Amino acid sequence: MNNKIDSIVVSGQMVRDECHTAVGAIRIYRRDDRAGKQARWGGHTNWGYSGYYLASIYDGERWRKLQFNKLVPYEDRSYERAAECSRLEVYLGDVIARWRGLVARYDTVSKSFRILPIELNVD
Repeated sequence: MNNKIDSIVVSGQMVRDECHTAVGAIRIYRRDDRAGKQARWGGHTNWGYSGYYLASIYDGERWRKLQFNKLVPYEDRSYERAAECSRLEVYLGDVIARWRGLVARYDTVSKSFRILPIELNVD
């Protein structure tokens, strides 16, 4: 039986790990930007490294890609040093909490979930 989930009500809850199972929870995770990757590859992570956050939304069975870049501007979800991450995660948690009750819908073009009413005008 193949029941494709095409909409998820956002719970407003932000998590950092994949073990969470509440439908509509949004998991944030870090990605190194180009400078951050070079710092890691060069073994210079003690200098701090830069990166940004991406997100997934839980559909009740698995984590699905969320178009986070269309919801939060890059400058509001990126960091210059890893030490900034805890402050940034608090901020992102507050932003995500305000999305509670909104509906994320699957977009066949981007093959990800989007929350259209609050998307930024970026492409």
